[in-house]
Amino acid sequence: MDFFSLPTSRRASGPYWRRSNRQYRTSAPKAARRFAFGRTLAFDVSVERSLFRRWRTAVCRRPGLVHRHRSDQYSSLCVDPKSRFLPLHPASDVSDPSMALDDEPWRIKDSSVVIIWAALCPLAALLLDESRQTVFWIVGFVSLLIVSAILQPYLVPVGLSETFVTWFFVLNVGAVIAIAFALLYYFVVQRNFFQERSEMLLLNILPKEISEALKAKQQTIAAQYQETSILFADVVDFTPMAATMTPMRLLDLLDEVFQCFDDLVEKYDLEKIKTIGDCYMVAAGVPRSCPDHARLIVNLALDMREAATQRKFGDQKLAFRIGINSGPVVAGVIGRKKFIYDLWGDAVNIASRMESQGQSQSIQITSNTFRLIKDEFACEAKGTIKVKGGDQLEVWHVLARKATLGAP
Repeated sequence: MDFFSLPTSRRASGPYWRRSNRQYRTSAPKAARRFAFGRTLAFDVSVERSLFRRWRTAVCRRPGLVHRHRSDQYSSLCVDPKSRFLPLHPASDVSDPSMALDDEPWRIKDSSVVIIWAALCPLAALLLDESRQTVFWIVGFVSLLIVSAILQPYLVPVGLSETFVTWFFVLNVGAVIAIAFALLYYFVVQRNFFQERSEMLLLNILPKEISEALKAKQQTIAAQYQETSILFADVVDFTPMAATMTPMRLLDLLDEVFQCFDDLVEKYDLEKIKTIGDCYMVAAGVPRSCPDHARLIVNLALDMREAATQRKFGDQKLAFRIGINSGPVVAGVIGRKKFIYDLWGDAVNIASRMESQGQSQSIQITSNTFRLIKDEFACEAKGTIKVKGGDQLEVWHVLARKATLGAP
């Protein structure tokens, strides 16, 4: 009895096949074993054809997609080229439920992922609304996803053309990504703007090195500097003049004066410490070490006096007292709120006394500063003065630069 004349059910499990297979494996020569291998291969092809016919029969019941040619013994498939995706038909249309194909992936595509628009709600709320409201939007979005998953088996999609579905898919995904990019771009631009503005305000209060140290770690910042020079400048007879001016006019006057001094400080790359009323304080050698700190700060004092002589501030002719001292100081930032960069030490106190006990339009310096600048500036000795605390200090007045005096 030939093998292929047997029923299909007996080919893989019948005693004939088991007996023949065992016989060829054990006792047959090599040629017989090759013949058995060929028969086994023919059996595998026959089983694949049988399975293919079952799948084709199940699929061909779906109208408009596959047509079966019954005239051909080994029926082939004729697939409609316009229908690359299987239509959404219930599994009951297939004669063999075990051979029904899963339609869920195609349902997602046919929807053109329109649910992606809902993802913009929590994203926009996060960027534009209050933080507390964002929670409700994200909870609503997740709830919508859950409801969609529950209702998915009961939804019957509308038969739409593949071109229509594809273009709506591109439209939905592209539009949502474009809107999300625009929202994120707006957020980044605003963040950078406010970050630059806050950094600019911080640099107007603190030196760059100190602000970077504060941003890196919140701690008390203090350092001692041995080679520094401190300058104080004060408007002569400011109190009686302020009594005759309105507050706004007085503020405009001081603002104009301090802006002029700020430009000069920036010219010599020095550090403005603070203003107290009409008093202006500058330091050289902090927080950046500077070997010629005394020369730079005396040059600044001469430019201040020259600016006050050559111009008016708010229709007022002003005169200034300037005091300078050199020595070690401690500089840093203390506290947590409304902090400023400040200096402490005897050198700071003595510089303040040089200004308060000086004369109009004079630049009064101590012996510490005189020893550092005597070779470059013409100075006049003014004897000794008694400062607060009972100490007697030798003082000099800076007249001009020696290079300027020697010029024709």
